[in-house]
Amino acid sequence: MLNQAFIATAGIEAAKEALYYVAPVGEKELYVSCAMDNIIPYLYFIL
Repeated sequence: MLNQAFIATAGIEAAKEALYYVAPVGEKELYVSCAMDNIIPYLYFIL
């Protein structure tokens, strides 16, 4: 059985990769950073 923290980390990394893929050219790092700042508080609440 996988550790819940491992699953959460893999999910966060997958989310960052997906956001990076769809982010506008030239704004990828900022886009991912801002999006994750808004998403992570809700992920930790669920986990």
